[in-house]
Amino acid sequence: MRNLIYLREQLEIKNISKRLQHLVLEKEKPFFEVWMADLNDEIQDLAQSFGERFMLQAAFYAYDTCFHAGAKELLYKNLRMHMVAHLRDNMSFYLVNDLISKEAAKGLVNSFD
Repeated sequence: MRNLIYLREQLEIKNISKRLQHLVLEKEKPFFEVWMADLNDEIQDLAQSFGERFMLQAAFYAYDTCFHAGAKELLYKNLRMHMVAHLRDNMSFYLVNDLISKEAAKGLVNSFD
């Protein structure tokens, strides 16, 4: 699950780079106009995926450096629940980009219910 969440940021960067190259270099549109108008939604998606990856990395660092068994178990359960919730909330992204199968998506939808 962690790798899927990390992968989203990389795919968002790739998507913005392709569109930016196409619109600015090939169609010769002004960079500012493309950045502010044409790629606005993509930039918001990238910012959200960056924040999610950044937070998750910090949470896993806390988990990895935790030495109290009870606290570590609680951290693990919370991290797992958070990742499942994130994947469920962003299921369309993962399905459209063929990152998970329909069967895996159904399993996530039914988890924690």
